[in-house]
Amino acid sequence: MMQYLEVIRKEAAHLEKITNDFLDFARLETGRLKLNLSATDLEADAVHLRRAFSNLLENALKYSPRGTTVSIELEDLKSEI
Repeated sequence: MMQYLEVIRKEAAHLEKITNDFLDFARLETGRLKLNLSATDLEADAVHLRRAFSNLLENALKYSPRGTTVSIELEDLKSEI
């Protein structure tokens, strides 16, 4: 019985996270949530990072309404490696 309760607890926590992510996205779209952007260090596996960005772009294109412009901004900071 305890195993089932633990599975339910984990799945409920996962569902709560997904719900909060959707709510944050809705707040961003309506201007009720502002991001505090700042420079940050990032170390990542290049192959997996490229795959993640590719998936994000593919989903943006796939799920955006027809005629929507999807844009990407990149900045090459050669002085910061």
